[in-house]
Amino acid sequence: MGRESEGAKMKCFGIGILLCLLVCMVFLVCTPPAMASPDNPAVQFAPQGILEFSSTAKTAERYLNRPDINLLLAAMHSKESTNGKNMDGDPLYRKVNGKRVLVRYQAQGHLQFWQKTWVSACKYGGVKWDWKTGSRDFAKAKMCTIWNWQRSCPKALAAGDLEDLAKTHNGGPKWRTASAESKKNTAEYWIDIQRRMRLLR
Repeated sequence: MGRESEGAKMKCFGIGILLCLLVCMVFLVCTPPAMASPDNPAVQFAPQGILEFSSTAKTAERYLNRPDINLLLAAMHSKESTNGKNMDGDPLYRKVNGKRVLVRYQAQGHLQFWQKTWVSACKYGGVKWDWKTGSRDFAKAKMCTIWNWQRSCPKALAAGDLEDLAKTHNGGPKWRTASAESKKNTAEYWIDIQRRMRLLR
């Protein structure tokens, strides 16, 4: 009887362990992935689903959680597209039969990305977002801006050099060695961005 009782106890114990493992597996399978919420700041600013396929997004998120970077992005948003009201920019014209005809808009979206810059930023981030539609998603536009800075001016981004970041977005990574006219344009751009940041504070 003693051995039979002990065997029955061991059998029950084994069944209990199996049930616990089964419950844990069901919990892991059924629990949804982390979503943006005030209680989960780690993913608060990332476009939904991006963390599932881009490890680079995880390193970019820490910058999107910085107040100084968010203030700069808000000022740029205000200037570039009037807070999303004017998504088409930098029109390219050509003359046809003596008339000035619009060929296309060279910049798109909330932060006015040119296609080449958008594609390079997406490649750095490990995503394949369409230029015209993706740039019109503010969350994706901000993420691509961070990626572009990580790719073009990582030291300025890490140090919080807002002037360098703004001028890189406006004049490209080679703004320092650009023509005098281009330098004048990026300088004026930075002055306006500073004014807008003061208004947003």
